[in-house]
Amino acid sequence: LVDVRNLNHNEENWDNPMSFIPERFEKFDERKKDKAFMFIPFSAGPRNCVGQRFAMMELKIALFHCVKNFEIFSLQNESEIEQTFQGVNTSTNGLHLKVKRRNIGSE
Repeated sequence: LVDVRNLNHNEENWDNPMSFIPERFEKFDERKKDKAFMFIPFSAGPRNCVGQRFAMMELKIALFHCVKNFEIFSLQNESEIEQTFQGVNTSTNGLHLKVKRRNIGSE
């Protein structure tokens, strides 16, 4: 059993691991082979997810449309979020968000 949460938040592998910094993955495929398994959202090795590339592309498209059309605000301070790991990162007390449609004009 691999502790994915701690692996993905390891300070030896990531600068400021608890911060949301998507730019750190821009050149992620160029990583060194000795660090090949430091981030494994879809597992790794011979049983790697066959739909990984499709899922990542689909996720990026969905995220782009959400960020383009909506502003998303947390209604909680970071200290109020009680993190846990149950197969995926989650919060034991929920994640309270406010979503507001962006005024992007007519297209």
